[in-house]
Amino acid sequence: MPLYAYQCRCGYTEERFRAVRARNTTIRCAKCGRRMRRDIQAEQKPPAGELPDWVSVNAGVDPHRVQEANRYYADLGVRFDATGNAHVPGRNRRKFLKRRGMCEL
Repeated sequence: MPLYAYQCRCGYTEERFRAVRARNTTIRCAKCGRRMRRDIQAEQKPPAGELPDWVSVNAGVDPHRVQEANRYYADLGVRFDATGNAHVPGRNRRKFLKRRGMCEL
């Protein structure tokens, strides 16, 4: 299943693995409860050489393992916030995913 990005009017963004046939269905915001819409722009790959930082809920860790994960992925410049979301520098995205046993679609 591909990974899709969704954004709410309150500014909250989220990624979810969804079936292709369900990619355009709306989901509810975890912060405010409003409907979130698919953010196609966030899913597009940037031009070569311009890789922005990447934030992922699905590639994150359990909140109680944040300190351990920050030490383990420090060489890639990856940091995990208090909720366990992964903040990955764009240039190390593929290396990080490979080490996590994930792949980019």
